[in-house]
Amino acid sequence: MASNINLPILQQILTRVPLCYYYSSQKSECLQEIISSYLHRLGPGQLPSELSTISLDNTSFIPCMLVPHGAYCDSGPLYAQAYQWINSFMFDTALIIGTNHCGMGLSNVSLSPDNWQTPLGIQEIDTDLFNTLVSVLGNQTIDREAHRKEHSIENQIPFLKNLRPQAKFVALSFSRLNDLHQGYQVCEQIKRAINLYRQQTGILFLFLRIN
Repeated sequence: MASNINLPILQQILTRVPLCYYYSSQKSECLQEIISSYLHRLGPGQLPSELSTISLDNTSFIPCMLVPHGAYCDSGPLYAQAYQWINSFMFDTALIIGTNHCGMGLSNVSLSPDNWQTPLGIQEIDTDLFNTLVSVLGNQTIDREAHRKEHSIENQIPFLKNLRPQAKFVALSFSRLNDLHQGYQVCEQIKRAINLYRQQTGILFLFLRIN
């Protein structure tokens, strides 16, 4: 592993409880909301097909997508359009970067150290990617509190879980960046961590940025 995190921190992986403010907390209803989003007239009009055979692991290309984070009742078809395109690629893990609306937590760049519960099951953290990001960004970015009441990343997880049940993820949120220069520096650090992770693991990767 590429991490500077010691073993006690790794043993503290918990399961984040979902807010379910913007989608149903019941499995069958949440799944129906996702299906309806795909079939909506503003959505793709069809459900995702079988897993893609497009593999780009021998190139430097990483599938990236800017996605909404509104309620499924109004933004669902836009989610579906994004995840239909995402389904064109093979990937094993996803880095999801979202907004920290409420400003909770101590760091302006915050990594969640936990698995996340969803109505469709638990979305597991990719500990290798998490450790690599921490080794580059620093231990101060480990911040469970910043994600506890934040919905932007949470709203992606049921769609991701439905599309790739076995995929893992890491949640990273931004808040209170001082200026564009600081933002650029953080993005360069994230880029370096992603490249290091891919070199060490060879795992197929997906990048999601929430608007």
